[in-house]
Amino acid sequence: MHQKELEKVLDYIEANLNQPLSLQEISAKEYRSTMQIYRDFYSLTGHSVKEYIRKRRLSNALAMVKHSEQSLADIAYEYGYSSQQAFCKSVKASTGLTPLEYKADEGFYYYPRFHLDHKFLVTVSTDHIPKTIQIKYYHSQIRGIENRSIRYLRSILPEYKGRIFGRNGKQKDYKFCYELRIEYQDSLLPILKSSERKEIEIHDSEVNSYAKISIKNKDNDINEAWDYLYLRWLKASMFEQARSPYFEEYVYKKDKIKKLILYLPITKRKDYARITIRDCEDMFFLVSSCEGMDGEEKASKNVMEYLAKYNPFYIKKATKFYVSIYKDNYTCGIEVDKDFMYQNNDKVVCISRIGGRYAVLERECSGDSSIYEAMLNAWVEENGLHIEENNRFTLYESLDSKNEKLKTTVYQKLMK
Repeated sequence: MHQKELEKVLDYIEANLNQPLSLQEISAKEYRSTMQIYRDFYSLTGHSVKEYIRKRRLSNALAMVKHSEQSLADIAYEYGYSSQQAFCKSVKASTGLTPLEYKADEGFYYYPRFHLDHKFLVTVSTDHIPKTIQIKYYHSQIRGIENRSIRYLRSILPEYKGRIFGRNGKQKDYKFCYELRIEYQDSLLPILKSSERKEIEIHDSEVNSYAKISIKNKDNDINEAWDYLYLRWLKASMFEQARSPYFEEYVYKKDKIKKLILYLPITKRKDYARITIRDCEDMFFLVSSCEGMDGEEKASKNVMEYLAKYNPFYIKKATKFYVSIYKDNYTCGIEVDKDFMYQNNDKVVCISRIGGRYAVLERECSGDSSIYEAMLNAWVEENGLHIEENNRFTLYESLDSKNEKLKTTVYQKLMK
């Protein structure tokens, strides 16, 4: 199934969420076998068709619980549940609350529609990784270390034809490390052990679920694809990173690396985005605004340089970091007290976000704020609310002293 075909399937599901839907019906509509749709839908979304429909229906049904006076039985019937009891059981399993407790709670369960990214095609699958021999390669330069390590491998095993995997290793004595893994063969061990590389390990075969991207062997493309997997796709998906290590697989054609397959180990996410509607007090921030691809970095640097000069105490005190993006303009800074002593400056200003009613989305992780902003906007639209244009921002809050654990909170002001 191509991306455009999947979008047609997603559109059809979305338009018929309150109608009887089955894989067989979708298959007949799209003139494809049920097995092909099942396989391709899961591969591209990470959901079975049935699971995806169930979560989208529950999301819409719970919006009705919050905002309408319809009975639970009518809502259950409208969204395809066999009974009110079946609906209550589903709500309890997903939110930990009964429907009436959910109606009174300030939080909103939301499962957004899946959207494809046309630049990077991510597939989800369960893969068997064979038993491997790991070789550690060290070099003083990180750029190009992957290709150098492959050339080294070829120099000692010129006839090797099996699969090759790799990942960044731990730096040692001011040298960067790249860990290569090749398919295990008894005959290879004596050759490897006689070479100058002594750090050799054996890894058993394993089966895991992975999010994968196939990408051309170009450094910039590879780095951009990894950033997309970690900072965008993973944050918006129904998955979180599993404990197994990430890695890359090298795909050869005529002894040249033509492309890489990026493997990110994943597991089903247990939590969901928490959305609330809050009456917020005025908030105050010290910020700087810059345009361009490096606008966020420049704006943050301006604020830090200002604080280092005029109020270094705030550098240690700051726990909430402000980001607002409009087109290619980035406004970044930190939250400050209302009575913050500001010195006039042409790069840094104090601003306030006037209190009022906000839709607020929270996740205990970091990442590209645009992912969560899009999710919050979709929820606002689906719930029939209206926003104040250009009045949205994100706060990243440090939850520990080392800034290793972050909470992301997106604020969107609602119209009265």
